[in-house]
Amino acid sequence: MEHEKGAIMKELRDYSGGFDPNIKLQDFSKDAVIELLMQTSKLYMQVCGFYDNELKKTVGFDEADRIGYDAWLRHIPYSVKWVAQAFNIQGNDVDAVFRALQFHPGWGLVYKCDYELKNKNHGIMTVIHCPTLEYFEKTGQFENWGKRICEVWDPAQFQEFARLFNPAIKVKTLKLPPRKNKDEVPCIWEFKLES
Repeated sequence: MEHEKGAIMKELRDYSGGFDPNIKLQDFSKDAVIELLMQTSKLYMQVCGFYDNELKKTVGFDEADRIGYDAWLRHIPYSVKWVAQAFNIQGNDVDAVFRALQFHPGWGLVYKCDYELKNKNHGIMTVIHCPTLEYFEKTGQFENWGKRICEVWDPAQFQEFARLFNPAIKVKTLKLPPRKNKDEVPCIWEFKLES
């Protein structure tokens, strides 16, 4: 790394050494940038949760549900475009959809999933760890807010996500919560390009 003064620098593991007015992300190690990205993704989801809770208190459940649902669907084209641009993800098949989902800041970087690509046009996504469901289970909110997100919001969002790659890709729910126990996978989704 080279700063304006021409001095060669090692990649930084953190920013503990004091303020540097010329520092850039490129000065940090890959692990440090990954950690920043992961923490930023968590923040992205946390802000959404705080916003949803405040909205419910202010305008009530039904209106908060309508506003939140519309906002999440409206943001998907932007987030898909930015992830696809950042990683040069091209294609119009399930393979491309899965590549974008893996690094989406509101999905793949927060939720742990197993992706089984049967072929480029057919795949199964199994959610192994869902912090949102765990929150709803812990707070006893699954039956109202959590159930609505799992049964209405998520199917619509995954379908919109897939549609942006190819309108012929259909998303089908294979399993949804509630869970019988905490070891049970939260949900399973099928993505299939239909001819």
